[in-house]
Amino acid sequence: MRHETIFIVIAFFSLALAGVWVRQPADCTTPHWTDEARDTPTALPPTWTPTPLPPCLHTGDVDDSGSLTAADSQQCFFFVLSLLEPTYQEACAADCNNSGTITAADSQTIFEAVLSLDSCAEPLP
Repeated sequence: MRHETIFIVIAFFSLALAGVWVRQPADCTTPHWTDEARDTPTALPPTWTPTPLPPCLHTGDVDDSGSLTAADSQQCFFFVLSLLEPTYQEACAADCNNSGTITAADSQTIFEAVLSLDSCAEPLP
């Protein structure tokens, strides 16, 4: 008798975990099975909203100091050599010629812009 009771309790909890419940109709004469998930309204899952990226400015000011220096050129060259991994804004600034990739030519152009011999795609304000 004890094993039958344990089996019934385990079976009931298994059905409860599966979301199936036994409900008695109002007259309580015959049980019927229903799916609890169907009877309960479900909330909509949260939606993912992407964060808009800031504008990509190709100024050559890699360290965002407000002015072009030899350090900007050096940091750009470190990106070319894969010694540093640029952030989104650093990559935009390091792509001085707006070619879509950071190359040694960008580093050279930034250095020449420091010497006032050349300029980047977008000058500093």
